[in-house]
Amino acid sequence: MLQDGDPDLIRRCRSTGPTWALGVEASRPARRHIWRRLDQIITEFEPDIVHARSTAAWFDATFALRHHPRVRLVLGFHGRTSLDPPDWLRRRINRWTCRRADIVLAVSCEAARMLENEWDVPARKIRVIPNGVDTNRFRPPQGRCGDSPELPARRPADHVVACVANLHPIKNIDTLLRNWRRVAMADPRAKLWIIGDGPMRDALVKLSAELRIAETVEFLGRRDDIPELLRAADLFVLPSGYEGSSNASMEAMATGLPVIAFDVGGMSELVRPNHTGWLVPPDHPDRLADVILAALIDRSARQRAGQTARRAIVAEQVSISLRRWSNPGESGDIPAGAQEHTEVLTDYDKKNGYSRKAYYTLGEVRIGERGWWTTGKMAYESPMRHGRKHGLFRGWYSDGKLWQERFFRNGDLHGLVRQWNEHGDLSVSFWLDGRNVTREAYDQECELDPALPRIREAASQPASQPAGSVEPENNSLRAKP
Repeated sequence: MLQDGDPDLIRRCRSTGPTWALGVEASRPARRHIWRRLDQIITEFEPDIVHARSTAAWFDATFALRHHPRVRLVLGFHGRTSLDPPDWLRRRINRWTCRRADIVLAVSCEAARMLENEWDVPARKIRVIPNGVDTNRFRPPQGRCGDSPELPARRPADHVVACVANLHPIKNIDTLLRNWRRVAMADPRAKLWIIGDGPMRDALVKLSAELRIAETVEFLGRRDDIPELLRAADLFVLPSGYEGSSNASMEAMATGLPVIAFDVGGMSELVRPNHTGWLVPPDHPDRLADVILAALIDRSARQRAGQTARRAIVAEQVSISLRRWSNPGESGDIPAGAQEHTEVLTDYDKKNGYSRKAYYTLGEVRIGERGWWTTGKMAYESPMRHGRKHGLFRGWYSDGKLWQERFFRNGDLHGLVRQWNEHGDLSVSFWLDGRNVTREAYDQECELDPALPRIREAASQPASQPAGSVEPENNSLRAKP
């Protein structure tokens, strides 16, 4: 169900399933008509779940479901459309809808913390599911780019910087243009492609003329060939004042471009400074020009960052299917196509008693590891992300009883560590970013980070015998009780 959409969007939606376009009328009689129509559609279609994808649709979906208690309500938060705080009425509406929702989805941990702290959404309702990207469609170039007549003209020596964004105030394109004046003066080969459209287009074109940079800036409008445009570029920049989880940045990284952005919202979860790109402090916007120039001048650093960005995005798409983000200690199933590589550990038999270990990969990305005792029972399992432990590590005694659970994040202990002795006695310690901390410090961090396993869960006793504890035929990385 769409509030509105251009004919092409509606056509594409209708090619995949039943689609209704309800309009965007704001008057009270019109809204009542939309609520009645929503109620009729839900009654006829009989869905199990209604997902309201943006805050603009939250109230409509919640109100329309008042006569359908059986239907589960999922609300999705994908980011802000304005840096201005919501007024008191919008805050009340958001809190009212969230109280009635079964699940509230966020696209980054930062967005999840904002929902909990500013909108009072209970942490137990929040789930974080990051955006995905088609890494086959968005991929690095295989040969020369820029020769297509449909692409903007560029010389081989040009330094092309791409920006893909809707031209709204929150995207800060005016800040980019003011910084671009310094870039263009220092690098005569620099070209800026602004891809996207919106209500600020005319004002931005006028600003580029006033700044005397119009010859180096091209406003390309809405395009259907964004993958080809990114492959023809050398660098990606996004000056947004807020991003929950930037689809455009992920697409650029998948194409092999390093990303330069302001350190706002969930960008720090996406861009690793000096590895996959560079982040600029939002309170020093004038530094944006310096970072762009440094990246354009150092070609080798730019290419290394782009290659690392591609690998990081490919690994991220794998790890999305391996974990439930609301609790990073739970891994998921190994996706179809994962390859198992096995080793016979004769050197470790005497020391550890392991007879075999297996690690699982998709392409070059290692996504998990397991080991087995000489008895054939599982000794340990460890989900991985970017080649490092990430999620819930579990170890078992040779008789199948659980020995240890450790939560990892990017290779560091981060969460609860629970350990049982042979008599079943439990000891618990608390870790944050590889540091052993007190219970009080951990409890305080839990209030800020809804993804951390809570202390109240520490004493829960999982079943000792996991499915797949004997050398498996199943390919699940999760040890299910």
